[in-house]
Amino acid sequence: MSSVRALLVIGTLAIASAGCSRPVYTPEVAGVVASRQELADGSFQIVLENGRSQNVETHRQRIIVGGGVPDLGELPLAGSSPTPWVARLAPRFDCFWIGGSGSEEGGYVTTDGGLRLPESADFERGPYGADEHEFHGGGFCVNGSGEVTAVK
Repeated sequence: MSSVRALLVIGTLAIASAGCSRPVYTPEVAGVVASRQELADGSFQIVLENGRSQNVETHRQRIIVGGGVPDLGELPLAGSSPTPWVARLAPRFDCFWIGGSGSEEGGYVTTDGGLRLPESADFERGPYGADEHEFHGGGFCVNGSGEVTAVK
């Protein structure tokens, strides 16, 4: 392959990859699991403390965080876009925990895995200043309503 052709291929790949972006998952359902029941088709119905219910169909929904079906006392987050999905956050550090890095924009934190959650009214930035919007390292505390309460 000539060097000109190689440069054209590299340039084309760079332009194509610049248009690619990671999916973003914004919850439509959030709440602490009060009960869960396995259904005849192998899916689960979970009832949340706030009275809402959600079916978890592991064969149809993409599990983006936590793996498996949310259990009692855990925080499921679920949505329909970009594809049906569910996340499972377990209690840790007096909150529901999601590890990793993320960024802040417009009152939301988006994790490095693409989970986009609103900041709570009492959001704590941890070691980050008000002008810092990239959070690297530990993770995030989330309340039972699916809001980020703190950067850890």
